[in-house]
Amino acid sequence: MKRLLLISICLILWALSTSVKAVGSEVEHGDRGFSHRMQGTATLASGESIDINMLIGFQQSQTRGWYFRVGPEYVFRDNPPSSYYLNMIMDGNGQAYVLEFSQQPLKHFKVTFEGREIELMQASSADISFGMRLRIDDRQFLFDSSHPRLRIEFSEQGLSNIVAERTLRDLSIRRAQ
Repeated sequence: MKRLLLISICLILWALSTSVKAVGSEVEHGDRGFSHRMQGTATLASGESIDINMLIGFQQSQTRGWYFRVGPEYVFRDNPPSSYYLNMIMDGNGQAYVLEFSQQPLKHFKVTFEGREIELMQASSADISFGMRLRIDDRQFLFDSSHPRLRIEFSEQGLSNIVAERTLRDLSIRRAQ
């Protein structure tokens, strides 16, 4: 598990090192871009409940490029971002690491982002791979990898789509049962 966490951290650091980090006071507000909050709650493996309140957005600078923000960090980009990946690391025992939310393992989270609802929950059946399910609005997914991710796609106005990557199958046809 430590190896998976180390790999994830290395990938994040690599991605950040390929961009020039902007200082928060340098962000200038152009007339294109968006800024929205991902809000909700998460339950840590310890049982403690935490609030999630993360700003996601991008803004065109009046002097150069684009500033992309996730949480408190700004990253400068030459072009507006087309997507952001919310990575999860499954531990195989019904818990997941989502570093944007907590440094500790989670057993559940439920957030809303621009009217869309995303929930990661423990599976009630023991035969579910990695012990967890994902729900985006009314569609449910299982995982086929211990490193699933959500691709949050953007347009200039904001969220355009949320795609669950590395999922095994869509269980939405079973929701009525």
